[in-house]
Amino acid sequence: MRGLRQNKDQIVELLHDYIVLGYSINKSCQYIGIPHTTVHTWINNDPEVRMKINSWKNIVNLEARKRIVEKIVNGDIKASMWWLDKFDYIENSNEEKSNQLSIEINGRKVY
Repeated sequence: MRGLRQNKDQIVELLHDYIVLGYSINKSCQYIGIPHTTVHTWINNDPEVRMKINSWKNIVNLEARKRIVEKIVNGDIKASMWWLDKFDYIENSNEEKSNQLSIEINGRKVY
């Protein structure tokens, strides 16, 4: 049993590089040469494997958000406007936007 678990752990770790690049589980399995049904079974039956793979799927989004928030905190007006525009769009996706916010600095439109 221990050898099987160790092999499973090694295979799951091999998936890491592909999953964080945004590849599907099926495509990742294809690249490392194992049946995707095996990994799907592990995901369904092993909470630890499921948690690892789900967290890897979110790494790129989390890093992107951190960088955008960093720019906003440092005063980047374009990043701030982009953030507001995207999240306003998401929050109001069923409503039509009637007012667009524009900002001018020293007579030059920046958004």
